[in-house]
Amino acid sequence: MLTNTGGLALIEHDGTVTDQGLRPTGAPASGLTWTRPATIHDFDGDAQPEYAMSSGNSYSVYEANANLLWTSPVLDSSGAAAAPPSTWAWLALPGTVEQDRRLE
Repeated sequence: MLTNTGGLALIEHDGTVTDQGLRPTGAPASGLTWTRPATIHDFDGDAQPEYAMSSGNSYSVYEANANLLWTSPVLDSSGAAAAPPSTWAWLALPGTVEQDRRLE
Protein backbone atom coordinates (compact mmCIF):
# COMPACT_ATOMS: atom_id res chain seq x y z
CA MET A 1 0.00 0.00 0.00
CA LEU A 2 1.22 3.46 -0.89
CA THR A 3 -0.24 6.75 0.32
CA ASN A 4 0.06 9.65 -2.12
CA THR A 5 -1.58 12.96 -3.07
CA GLY A 6 -4.12 11.24 -5.35
CA GLY A 7 -5.30 8.69 -2.78
CA LEU A 8 -4.22 5.18 -1.92
CA ALA A 9 -2.47 2.76 -4.26
CA LEU A 10 -2.49 -0.98 -3.64
CA ILE A 11 0.62 -2.75 -4.89
CA GLU A 12 1.29 -6.49 -5.06
CA HIS A 13 4.54 -8.03 -3.77
CA ASP A 14 5.90 -8.14 -7.34
CA GLY A 15 5.30 -4.40 -7.90
CA THR A 16 2.07 -4.75 -9.88
CA VAL A 17 -0.27 -1.86 -9.11
CA THR A 18 -3.73 -3.35 -8.56
CA ASP A 19 -5.56 -0.15 -7.60
CA GLN A 20 -4.66 3.52 -7.50
CA GLY A 21 -6.38 6.78 -6.68
CA LEU A 22 -8.55 5.09 -4.03
CA ARG A 23 -10.27 7.50 -1.65
CA PRO A 24 -12.57 5.21 0.36
CA THR A 25 -13.71 7.86 2.87
CA GLY A 26 -14.61 10.30 0.13
CA ALA A 27 -12.07 12.87 1.31
CA PRO A 28 -10.86 14.86 -1.71
CA ALA A 29 -7.42 14.44 -3.26
CA SER A 30 -6.07 17.79 -2.13
CA GLY A 31 -3.16 19.00 -0.06
CA LEU A 32 -1.80 16.36 2.30
CA THR A 33 -5.14 14.57 2.77
CA TRP A 34 -3.90 11.14 1.57
CA THR A 35 -0.15 11.44 2.21
CA ARG A 36 -0.15 10.46 5.88
CA PRO A 37 1.58 7.39 7.31
CA ALA A 38 -0.29 4.10 7.32
CA THR A 39 -0.25 1.04 9.56
CA ILE A 40 -0.65 -2.54 8.32
CA HIS A 41 -1.92 -5.07 10.85
CA ASP A 42 -4.65 -7.66 11.47
CA PHE A 43 -7.02 -5.25 13.25
CA ASP A 44 -10.07 -7.52 13.35
CA GLY A 45 -8.47 -10.88 14.20
CA ASP A 46 -9.36 -12.64 10.94
CA ALA A 47 -5.71 -13.61 10.21
CA GLN A 48 -5.70 -11.23 7.21
CA PRO A 49 -3.92 -7.86 7.07
CA GLU A 50 -5.84 -4.61 7.16
CA TYR A 51 -4.43 -1.10 6.95
CA ALA A 52 -5.19 2.09 8.81
CA MET A 53 -4.50 5.77 8.18
CA SER A 54 -5.99 9.21 8.55
CA SER A 55 -7.48 11.19 5.70
CA GLY A 56 -9.26 14.49 5.96
CA ASN A 57 -11.08 14.51 9.28
CA SER A 58 -11.09 10.77 10.00
CA TYR A 59 -8.88 7.85 10.99
CA SER A 60 -9.99 4.65 9.27
CA VAL A 61 -9.20 0.96 9.02
CA TYR A 62 -9.63 -0.78 5.67
CA GLU A 63 -9.73 -4.38 4.49
CA ALA A 64 -6.95 -5.32 2.05
CA ASN A 65 -9.35 -4.68 -0.86
CA ALA A 66 -9.94 -1.06 0.35
CA ASN A 67 -13.39 -1.74 1.83
CA LEU A 68 -13.89 0.42 4.90
CA LEU A 69 -13.84 -1.62 8.14
CA TRP A 70 -14.32 1.27 10.59
CA THR A 71 -13.71 4.97 10.87
CA SER A 72 -13.46 7.52 13.67
CA PRO A 73 -13.44 11.33 13.52
CA VAL A 74 -10.16 13.21 13.92
CA LEU A 75 -10.50 16.80 15.10
CA ASP A 76 -7.69 18.19 12.97
CA SER A 77 -8.56 19.17 9.41
CA SER A 78 -4.94 20.11 8.67
CA GLY A 79 -3.73 16.55 9.21
CA ALA A 80 -0.70 17.83 11.09
CA ALA A 81 -1.74 16.00 14.26
CA ALA A 82 -3.07 12.87 12.57
CA ALA A 83 -1.97 9.81 14.49
CA PRO A 84 1.18 8.20 13.09
CA PRO A 85 1.50 4.43 13.47
CA SER A 86 3.52 4.66 16.70
CA THR A 87 0.63 6.29 18.57
CA TRP A 88 -1.68 3.46 17.54
CA ALA A 89 0.70 0.75 18.76
CA TRP A 90 -1.84 -0.42 21.34
CA LEU A 91 -4.01 -1.64 18.45
CA ALA A 92 -1.26 -4.08 17.49
CA LEU A 93 -1.16 -5.76 20.90
CA PRO A 94 -2.96 -9.13 20.77
CA GLY A 95 -6.20 -9.18 22.72
CA THR A 96 -6.37 -5.48 23.52
CA VAL A 97 -9.01 -4.50 20.97
CA GLU A 98 -12.02 -6.68 20.43
CA GLN A 99 -14.85 -6.45 17.90
CA ASP A 100 -16.35 -3.53 19.83
CA ARG A 101 -13.18 -1.50 19.00
CA ARG A 102 -12.65 -0.67 22.70
CA LEU A 103 -9.35 -0.98 24.50
CA GLU A 104 -9.73 -3.91 26.92
